[in-house]
This record gives sequence, C-alpha cells and structure tokens, in this order.
Amino acid sequence: AFWRGGRMLLLAACLLAGLAAQAMTGSVISAGRGELTPALAFARLARGEGERHAVDQFHPAGPRQEQWFLLDTGPGDPGGRLLVLPYAGLDLVEMYLPPSLDRPVARAGDTIGVSRWTLPYLHPVLPLGAHGGLVLLKVRNTHPTSFPWQLETAAQFEVERKWVLLL
Repeated sequence: AFWRGGRMLLLAACLLAGLAAQAMTGSVISAGRGELTPALAFARLARGEGERHAVDQFHPAGPRQEQWFLLDTGPGDPGGRLLVLPYAGLDLVEMYLPPSLDRPVARAGDTIGVSRWTLPYLHPVLPLGAHGGLVLLKVRNTHPTSFPWQLETAAQFEVERKWVLLL
C-alpha cells in the first residue's frame, strides 16, 4: 500500500511540475484603503506611476493599505485561462478587466466566505475566460506579502484541481 501511495504522490508531483505557469509583466502601486478608485488606479499605473512588479518582492500592508496591480496577461486563449495566487491567507483580491472598471468581475479572499468566491478553491483563483491583455487587481491584506501571480490555462487548472482532490 505504501509503494502504491508513494508512486501516486511521485506521479502527481511530476505532473504538477510539468504544468509551467505563464509569465506576466506588470506594475504595482500602494495606496491608502479607499484612496483610489479602479479608474484612478488604472490611469496612474498606465502612466507608469507604479513600481515594476516582481514575484519575490514584499509589499506593505495593513488595515489601512491596499495594492493595485496592473498585469499584462498577454494574448487571450479561447480555451480560457485563470489568474492564480497560491496564497491561502489573503484578505481580499478583486479583479477588473479593462476597459470595464465599474465593478470587479471576480473576487476571493478571507474577508468573504469561500462559497461566495467567484471560483471557490484552496487559494484565490480568478477566471479570465478568453480575455487577454491588461488586468487590474485590487489587493488588501493585513500583513506584508509577496504576490507570485500565475497564469494557467483552464486545462492546467483542472488537472491540478483533480490531483488535489485525489491527494
């Protein structure tokens, strides 16, 4: 039984390692909570006022802070893609798909019940559908953290989700 279980874990690890997430470029700006509207945050980031986003960079946080990210997700995919943040302790993330900035198209985080997330999962997963290009994200967290955003195809995510359920 141990050998069979060990083989399954090894197979799962190999399969998940082969699902390389797609890289993205982007920028980030920190602001006081409620200081920026989505339209204002987008305008400032589009003008180059933010810092270049790096996945290993920690960002300030706290009850009065929020970060706004403008990420370039590259060309769209008719099969669908997802923006994944493998960090289960995040307070809130809201995704906007420009040019529509009036309300978020997806939400996740500990300040709302998982059943109310756009896509309930172990950590925030925001569906992009076939959308490509720029994505605006508002993030709130109580403590500084890095944001290793990942872009996965719908097929990659389904394989990962099945393996998580099996394990």
